[in-house]
Amino acid sequence: MSQRVIETDVKLELRDVIRYNYWSLRIRLGVMNIVAVLYLLWVWTSIPSISFTIIVLMIVANIVPYYRARRTIATHRLLQQNVRLKISDEGIQIQSESGNSVLKWNEIYKIGEAKYFFAIYLSNRQAVILPKRVLNNDLAKIDLLKDMISTNMDSQRVKLKHKA
Repeated sequence: MSQRVIETDVKLELRDVIRYNYWSLRIRLGVMNIVAVLYLLWVWTSIPSISFTIIVLMIVANIVPYYRARRTIATHRLLQQNVRLKISDEGIQIQSESGNSVLKWNEIYKIGEAKYFFAIYLSNRQAVILPKRVLNNDLAKIDLLKDMISTNMDSQRVKLKHKA
């Protein structure tokens, strides 16, 4: 049997980190916005000053991930480097100017898929972002990656979209 391998170079862009930040906070932001809107509907006419404060807090909470992404890209040297990923049934090999590492599939905390990227979690708060654009949005490569993930990881630690 031939070895299945995907090799790609990754250079994160601001838009990748912004998308990841919003995606990773989607449930918290969604719940917070729903609660805030319901509360606004309840108090709007009776206490206008609180209503204004809640609107400002909602706006701030929804733009913080954008500014956090800008700061992260600007200050995190490792994110500014080109990274070479080699993904196979053995695991994920990461090569950069800072060094090399190999992640076996059983060492990966979890993997999630969004519209524009895969998030490969090393722990519950640290992830390697693999933008689909670096795979040229090639459905064959994306399906191969999904198959490798499904084959080599416990299904409870994987959240993938359906095959294209």
